[in-house]
Amino acid sequence: MIELFYAPTPNGWKISIALEEIELEYCVTADMAIWPWVHLHDMHRQNLDEFPQVRRWYEHIGRRGAVQRGVSVLNDMFTSQSIDEEGRKVLFGQQRR
Repeated sequence: MIELFYAPTPNGWKISIALEEIELEYCVTADMAIWPWVHLHDMHRQNLDEFPQVRRWYEHIGRRGAVQRGVSVLNDMFTSQSIDEEGRKVLFGQQRR
């Protein structure tokens, strides 16, 4: 997979269009940063039907093999492990010193 870094300029858009036309898988760094948050839309009580372009983008990114493998790893982690007390302190109990 190609990781694409570009500015939203006419030439930047041309690169992404060309990659789609030749059917090469690519990702934009922003896609990988934002997709996990959109993936939790149900938990945040957001209805993607109200945002059809976001839904289209979310489903498009979600069909990628690497994304599906990552979601599978996360699901396995949540179902097979619980957070012990030390982990809970690290994740939720830290206070500024």
